[in-house]
Amino acid sequence: MLVEGMLRFDDFSDGWRLTARSVTDLGKIGEQQARNIVLTWPQERSEDAALQARLAELLAAHRPGPCAIVIEYFGVAARGALKLAPEWSVRATRELRESLEGLLGRGSVEVTYAPLAAAAGPPLSADGR
Repeated sequence: MLVEGMLRFDDFSDGWRLTARSVTDLGKIGEQQARNIVLTWPQERSEDAALQARLAELLAAHRPGPCAIVIEYFGVAARGALKLAPEWSVRATRELRESLEGLLGRGSVEVTYAPLAAAAGPPLSADGR
């Protein structure tokens, strides 16, 4: 959970007090901020139709969404990156990321995120000033 709010020292209770302005699930933040899922395609399975079909099924179950899919391939004779059309953009849920890694192998899925925007409202300080 991400908690945004005001942290100040409370003289009455002689302790720190946090007044929450908002509480957000970290999984949702990651899903909202994800911009690209970069998949490293396994060279040894470059023409595996079953793998391609399973990938299409996984992506279809998480469409539509704001996160683009990029497939990187590194072969002996060729290498390149292919960004799929916008209609293949997905919601970058943890379930999808784990399923993709299970399909393509450990370390084959990388997510790039947009920078977090600064919180609206007055600047926060530990002493409430």
